[in-house]
Amino acid sequence: MLTVRLHLDPCGADNGALRVIAGSHL
Repeated sequence: MLTVRLHLDPCGADNGALRVIAGSHL
């Protein structure tokens, strides 16, 4: 999970957090 978060970090903290939640749901 931390790895995914780090990958999305550069894309955008706000978008990254939302993406992580969406990914977890799927």
